[in-house]
Amino acid sequence: MNHYQRNREIAINFEILRKLVKDDARLNQLITRDRFLELQQVSEFYFNHCPASRFIQDYPKVFQMMQRETVAAFTKLLPNTKIISKFDEEYPAALLQDLKEDAPLFIYACGNIALLGRKHAKVVLTGSRSANEKEMIHAKELSVALAKKGYVVTTGFDDLLDTSAQAGLQEAGLSGMSILHIPLVKSFVEGSLETSIKRQLFSAPSLVISPFPPTQTALLKSESELVGKMLASIGKVSVVLSAKEGGSAHREAGYCVAMHKPVILPKYILMSLKFIESKYIFSTVNDDELMELIQQFA
Repeated sequence: MNHYQRNREIAINFEILRKLVKDDARLNQLITRDRFLELQQVSEFYFNHCPASRFIQDYPKVFQMMQRETVAAFTKLLPNTKIISKFDEEYPAALLQDLKEDAPLFIYACGNIALLGRKHAKVVLTGSRSANEKEMIHAKELSVALAKKGYVVTTGFDDLLDTSAQAGLQEAGLSGMSILHIPLVKSFVEGSLETSIKRQLFSAPSLVISPFPPTQTALLKSESELVGKMLASIGKVSVVLSAKEGGSAHREAGYCVAMHKPVILPKYILMSLKFIESKYIFSTVNDDELMELIQQFA
């Protein structure tokens, strides 16, 4: 059994524990590097570390049903999904440093995992869901230009600007990375206009990751914010290509500033909106200036 197979087993048991304990903050405190492998025996871990742990003894059939449901959910993961724990060397060190106790215990990854390494400088492209056609074309062209210079262009995948950036990379045969706001399940690539783009996300040379297990359905606000924080953390620098007042680009810029990470945006966005005032916010008038700043920070 390699460590990805072991992690799958432990991830399943962790989701069972979440259902039993119903206190993620407590679980995060309980699961240390020293105790991580204890999760291979979920019953023993529950008995040893959790109050009211007679549940498994008193309700064995309910516990068995939980196990069956959780295992079934994990069969819905995309083929070749690798599960990386925060105790593995592949796990991005920036997430541990910036997110601390909020860093997800597991990352679900498909594609070129080597892109997670520190030697690959990551530039995050972000924007609002109301990006116009000019901004989407800019995202597509900029993603290609950055990738050709050796940067790993990193985006979310929940708006047209993200899709444009990743489509540009695919058309040019260049690598990129996406962080999903949903689990890495098979249904993600089925039945949508972006199906072909999505399928290419999961093949070399690209990488797609998600912090969410296949058991996840509706996301809490804090869980939705997690993707924005991961983007801010994992990038050396973030570039805002579109924004609206109070939108997701504003929030992600705020995460970057809180982590002391630089944010670059076109001057027209800075002048047209009440954007965050910070020494970590930089504006440019053209892509030449933008590239100079990115080279400075990344």
